[in-house]
Amino acid sequence: MWAFLYPTISIPLSFALTYAFMPWVIESLKKKGLVGKDMNKKDKPKIPTIGGIGITIGYFAGMLLSIGAFLENSAIAFKIMAALSSILFITLLGFMDDIFDIRQIVKAILPIFAALPLVVARAGETSMGIPLIGKVDFGVVYTLIFIPIGFTVGANLPNMLAGYNGLEGGMALILIIFLSIASILSDHLATFVILAPLIGSLSAFLIFNKFPSKVFPGNVGTYVIGAVITSSVIVGNMERAGIIIFLPFAVEFFIKLKGRFKGSCFAKEVKENGILIPPEKPESLIHYVLKMKPMNEKKLVEFFWTIAVIFGALALIDVLISAEIIT
Repeated sequence: MWAFLYPTISIPLSFALTYAFMPWVIESLKKKGLVGKDMNKKDKPKIPTIGGIGITIGYFAGMLLSIGAFLENSAIAFKIMAALSSILFITLLGFMDDIFDIRQIVKAILPIFAALPLVVARAGETSMGIPLIGKVDFGVVYTLIFIPIGFTVGANLPNMLAGYNGLEGGMALILIIFLSIASILSDHLATFVILAPLIGSLSAFLIFNKFPSKVFPGNVGTYVIGAVITSSVIVGNMERAGIIIFLPFAVEFFIKLKGRFKGSCFAKEVKENGILIPPEKPESLIHYVLKMKPMNEKKLVEFFWTIAVIFGALALIDVLISAEIIT
């Protein structure tokens, strides 16, 4: 258990660096004109859109600190370096997407190549527990097919539920905290090393991203979140937990798939009192929620944070059951 203490130091380091750099990132993005409209405000103010750069600065600094303590443990270091390589690739992809607006088909394919370090490292165990069936060893199929597909899907899913102040960052922070607790209790050190720095950097970012937002994460932010979560559950063999926490995002994916990805998460109208009015024909899980109970942006985000708590808790319970910590 003491081995988990050192990676914990990366949390305040990541927090401090992201918090220190965010004002500079925000001002730099404004000067460069890298801004977008806050669509869920009455006056549609222009907000810097690639704030995820600040997340990555804190995250990678924290990761480098953590890795240094495990270089002598080649098994753990190799898996962590593989995950870090995949996350770095996704970071570059997200940044390019924010700047050049990469085509959807390209965004769907490139993360497959980003998963190659995890494939080469043979991260995770090839056997998985399947409900009602038991443990199944997928062998090379897991390494060559499940890892690339899982990484690609996981990297893209957090971008499904987005566009509201503090929504992406808040949900991700909650889910990562639950996964981190699960990794400690189930003794998955490499998983915790991968997750811990993001707790710090997301906590700092959320200060600037919460309602009323001063900055948006952009694709670089949501891609990094998805890549970190996916890498961590693969390395820690917690794939079921990963599936559980991504379920709300998966629901959003299928709703958007039904509309051939032509819809958005944004409200159709914002009342003077801030109440969000969804389109007549819902195009998002957010719209279905607003149809059941109209609310303002802050309350809506808090509702989805609660959803994240529920699914994070379910993922934690699944890991504890799998590790036979609870029965």
